[in-house]
Amino acid sequence: MQLQTIHKKIQIIIKKSLLFFIILLLAVLCKAQPTIGHWQEHLPYQNAIQVVQGNKLYCATQYAVFSIDENEELERYTKVTGLSYVGINCIAWDDAT
Repeated sequence: MQLQTIHKKIQIIIKKSLLFFIILLLAVLCKAQPTIGHWQEHLPYQNAIQVVQGNKLYCATQYAVFSIDENEELERYTKVTGLSYVGINCIAWDDAT
């Protein structure tokens, strides 16, 4: 009789713990989504159109431009971050300016 009571209590604790971890996991997954009003980009960066060397290394793709500096820090220029045009055909670097 006492063994059955202990067994039931253990089952209740396991069910409550499992429910807690499921709720915790759902909360973490929901937080991973971007907030309302913020855009997230999913653009193809594999097909480079042109690469130029300036104060950074710049690479143009059809939908974006990105740069890499000597510290290997990546900066993206897209419509999301303020690039005014997509459908890029070529880029160039002018040392004079």
